[in-house]
Amino acid sequence: MNEEEQLEKLKKNIMGLEMAMIDAPYFGLNGDNIKGVRFAINKILKGTDINTESLIKEKNEKKWFQG
Repeated sequence: MNEEEQLEKLKKNIMGLEMAMIDAPYFGLNGDNIKGVRFAINKILKGTDINTESLIKEKNEKKWFQG
C-alpha cells in the first residue's frame, strides 16, 4: 500500500469512527465518552488541512460508505 492509499484509508477510518458516534449511546457510551473520542479525533487532525467537515465532504464526493 503506497502513501496515498494509506492516507485515504486513514481518512476513511477516522470518518467511520466519527459516524460510529451516532450509535454510540446504544452501545453504552455516554456524552462524556463521545466528547472524548471527538476530542481525540480533533487532536489527531490538528496541524493538518483535514477536519471533520472536509472529511464529510470527501466522504460524500467519493461515496465511501455507500453500497
